[in-house]
Amino acid sequence: MRDEMCRKSLHVYNTKTGELIFRVEGYMSISNNNYGELVCTIRTEYGCKTHYIYLNKDTMYVIEDLTEEDESDNFDTYCEFPWND
Repeated sequence: MRDEMCRKSLHVYNTKTGELIFRVEGYMSISNNNYGELVCTIRTEYGCKTHYIYLNKDTMYVIEDLTEEDESDNFDTYCEFPWND
Protein backbone atom coordinates (compact mmCIF):
# COMPACT_ATOMS: atom_id res chain seq x y z
CA MET A 1 0.00 0.00 0.00
CA ARG A 2 1.37 3.42 -0.93
CA ASP A 3 -0.36 6.75 -1.23
CA GLU A 4 0.48 10.21 -2.47
CA MET A 5 2.01 12.86 -0.27
CA CYS A 6 -0.72 15.07 1.14
CA ARG A 7 -1.53 16.67 4.48
CA LYS A 8 -2.40 14.02 7.08
CA SER A 9 -2.39 13.34 10.80
CA LEU A 10 -1.12 10.00 12.14
CA HIS A 11 -1.69 8.77 15.71
CA VAL A 12 -0.28 5.47 17.03
CA TYR A 13 -1.74 4.01 20.25
CA ASN A 14 -0.91 1.21 22.67
CA THR A 15 -4.12 -0.87 22.65
CA LYS A 16 -3.49 -2.32 26.14
CA THR A 17 -3.18 1.04 27.89
CA GLY A 18 -4.83 3.39 25.39
CA GLU A 19 -1.69 5.54 25.61
CA LEU A 20 -0.63 7.68 22.65
CA ILE A 21 2.78 6.42 21.52
CA PHE A 22 3.50 8.61 18.49
CA ARG A 23 1.84 11.51 16.70
CA VAL A 24 2.81 13.33 13.53
CA GLU A 25 1.01 15.85 11.35
CA GLY A 26 2.06 17.32 8.02
CA TYR A 27 2.60 16.44 4.38
CA MET A 28 3.30 12.72 4.32
CA SER A 29 3.11 9.50 2.40
CA ILE A 30 2.24 6.29 4.24
CA SER A 31 2.97 2.72 3.19
CA ASN A 32 3.75 -0.72 4.66
CA ASN A 33 6.97 -2.66 4.25
CA ASN A 34 7.78 -6.39 4.36
CA TYR A 35 8.85 -6.21 8.03
CA GLY A 36 5.43 -5.38 9.50
CA GLU A 37 6.23 -1.69 9.81
CA LEU A 38 4.23 1.37 8.86
CA VAL A 39 6.50 3.64 6.79
CA CYS A 40 5.69 7.33 7.18
CA THR A 41 7.67 9.69 4.93
CA ILE A 42 7.22 13.33 5.94
CA ARG A 43 8.11 16.33 3.79
CA THR A 44 9.96 19.14 5.57
CA GLU A 45 11.52 22.32 4.27
CA TYR A 46 14.91 20.54 4.37
CA GLY A 47 13.81 17.38 2.51
CA CYS A 48 12.02 14.22 3.52
CA LYS A 49 12.27 12.30 6.81
CA THR A 50 11.11 8.72 7.19
CA HIS A 51 9.71 7.11 10.36
CA TYR A 52 9.37 3.33 10.64
CA ILE A 53 6.62 2.39 13.10
CA TYR A 54 6.62 -1.24 14.20
CA LEU A 55 3.11 -2.68 14.34
CA ASN A 56 2.06 -5.61 16.51
CA LYS A 57 -1.06 -6.90 18.28
CA ASP A 58 -0.70 -4.17 20.93
CA THR A 59 -0.57 -1.17 18.60
CA MET A 60 -3.08 0.53 16.35
CA TYR A 61 -2.95 3.63 14.21
CA VAL A 62 -5.39 6.23 12.96
CA ILE A 63 -4.78 8.34 9.86
CA GLU A 64 -6.80 11.48 9.21
CA ASP A 65 -6.74 13.20 5.83
CA LEU A 66 -6.29 16.95 6.43
CA THR A 67 -6.17 17.92 2.76
CA GLU A 68 -8.08 21.10 2.03
CA GLU A 69 -9.28 22.39 -1.31
CA ASP A 70 -7.14 25.53 -1.05
CA GLU A 71 -3.71 24.14 -0.17
CA SER A 72 -0.58 26.21 -0.21
CA ASP A 73 2.80 24.58 -0.69
CA ASN A 74 4.04 24.84 2.88
CA PHE A 75 5.98 22.37 4.98
CA ASP A 76 4.38 22.63 8.42
CA THR A 77 5.19 19.40 10.22
CA TYR A 78 4.48 18.52 13.82
CA CYS A 79 5.93 15.43 15.46
CA GLU A 80 5.43 14.31 19.07
CA PHE A 81 6.95 11.53 21.14
CA PRO A 82 4.91 11.70 24.38
CA TRP A 83 7.44 9.84 26.52
CA ASN A 84 9.96 12.70 26.07
CA ASP A 85 7.98 15.05 28.34
